[in-house]
Amino acid sequence: MRHALLAVLITLPLAAAAAQDDFALQKAYNDRLIAMDDSAAAHVELAKWCEQQGLADRALVHWQEALFRDSTSAEAKRALGLNSPVAAKAAEPGLAPPQDPAFFERQRAYAGQIRQIAWRYLVPTNEQAWAEGRNRILSMNDPAAVEPLSRILSLGPVEHRLLEAEALAGIPGDEARQTLIRMILTENSKSAFLAAIERLRTRADSDRVGPLLAALDAPTEARRRAAYALGELRAASAIPALIAHLRAPEARTVTVTERVEPMGMFSGTIIPYVADVHPIVSGNAVAFDPVIGYIGSGVSVGSTAGPQEVTVEKTKIKLVEQPAVLEALKKITGRDFGYNLFQWRQWQYQLDRDRAGQPNSAPNPNPNGAGGAGAPGQ
Repeated sequence: MRHALLAVLITLPLAAAAAQDDFALQKAYNDRLIAMDDSAAAHVELAKWCEQQGLADRALVHWQEALFRDSTSAEAKRALGLNSPVAAKAAEPGLAPPQDPAFFERQRAYAGQIRQIAWRYLVPTNEQAWAEGRNRILSMNDPAAVEPLSRILSLGPVEHRLLEAEALAGIPGDEARQTLIRMILTENSKSAFLAAIERLRTRADSDRVGPLLAALDAPTEARRRAAYALGELRAASAIPALIAHLRAPEARTVTVTERVEPMGMFSGTIIPYVADVHPIVSGNAVAFDPVIGYIGSGVSVGSTAGPQEVTVEKTKIKLVEQPAVLEALKKITGRDFGYNLFQWRQWQYQLDRDRAGQPNSAPNPNPNGAGGAGAPGQ
């Protein structure tokens, strides 16, 4: 069991290493992993080292392994608590464990089973072992299996993540659906990303697209992924939201040159400084100006310098066309009005009236042929 754990962890990609050539950090981690014993205390020490090196994913694994081996470990509980640096990953939306003690115990049991299956069977190069491991994973249709499935298989090679998506498709409940959607919005592997979309399609959930619609308001990458998934799902209910997001506001930093007046210039009449009238703010104050205040002895009051040019950075908000959103609309509707929101809304208006059995009162936005009213995908 220990050797299998070493084999899995050593082959995992270093998510926190920014460059692929960071062999020194990889070697340092592998050396510590191979030399450690399989005790809770050893996992605690390695988890601390990983946190110091910025390896949050690896730290999370070892904190969980420590708690699995010693359920009373105060350090592991604290590290996996809400105030921990690794809490953001451990408590992602849809993955937080329910408070039901029985559910939590089943979850722990599944975690142990999935670890053993991954270490003993899920070797992509061994077809017979892989088939056995896959059958065992797919037999877990309990919502309590969702969190350990995602946590353990998501750290493995792409074959593990493909199996994760397949398993989640067969588990009922919101947690499995939310985890599939999280894969769609965050998965780095293209094949696993596409698999998650396909597996989401096979689920019978009443709301498969709600979280994807919400992601249209997210930053650019999440919006692009959500739009692509909606198009692949042929989600007709998403048409109004997609039309509204054909152009999205994006903040961009630009450098501009401005002309400014030099500091120290003023206008107005200099009033002689009167100690009994004006409060003493400086021992060498000799005059007072209503605009710039007290003027000290020896200060040059006035300037002949003209406006100066300075370079500054400014943030500008601009509406940017969203190609992924347009492609999604084209897939769902079979129409292409480009980024013309008026034509898209006219078409949507006619479609809604057709579905309601009412005659059209709005003109065809494309009288030359393409873009007449009709059901999406026809």
